[in-house]
Order: sequence, then C-alpha cells, then structure tokens
Amino acid sequence: MVVKAVKLHPDRFYGLAGLDPWEGMRGVRELEHAVKDLGFIGAHFYPHWYELAPDHAKWYPFYAKCCELDIPVQMQVGQSMIYDPDYRLRSVGGRSRSTRSPATSRNSSSSVSTLAFPGPTR
Repeated sequence: MVVKAVKLHPDRFYGLAGLDPWEGMRGVRELEHAVKDLGFIGAHFYPHWYELAPDHAKWYPFYAKCCELDIPVQMQVGQSMIYDPDYRLRSVGGRSRSTRSPATSRNSSSSVSTLAFPGPTR
C-alpha cells in the first residue's frame, strides 16, 4: 500500500521502512531494498512493540545500515495506547524491559511497506 501511494504520488508521499529486530539480517536487507529499489527515504520503529530499548544490540545492524544508506531513523520511545487490555506494553527507555520470549513479542507486520507521510510543502 505504501509503495503504491509513493509511486502514484511521488510529489506528495515518502515511505519509511518499518524495522523488526527479530528479522535480523533479512530485515536489514529488506530495509536496503526499500530504500534503493522502492524509493523509501528512512526507517522507523516503535521499541515498545518489541520491549527492547532503542540501544539494545538487536537494533545495531539496522542503525549501521541506516548510516551506510545515509537515511534517518524515526522512533517513538513512549506510548500510552492499550493494544491488549490483558497485556499492557510498557514504554522502554535506556534498558530492555523484555518479559516475553521473541516468539510471543513479535509484531506481525511486514517490515517494508509500513508508513507513508506527506512530503514537504512548497
């Protein structure tokens, strides 16, 4: 959906590739594909979805790829939304607060086509 919006309206929308720390190097390759082949201009993630602090080592390969591609990373490090009343996700700061296994804390969304936002106005 994001790729389609960006292609249909390149003067209005830009894509950001979502990052999933559990995808490892496959996710890093998807990030590179999104930028080089699909025209995405950056990356984004929500640490609280994975209950991994932004400085957790699982993010390092993504940060390195963002530096290599010279693209920004957008992240939200606090949240107040209740995704599941039986399990509230906590905001994560400088420390990992993981209490669930990777298999149960994964976000099921694809890491490539996740976000589009209006571009700069002239």
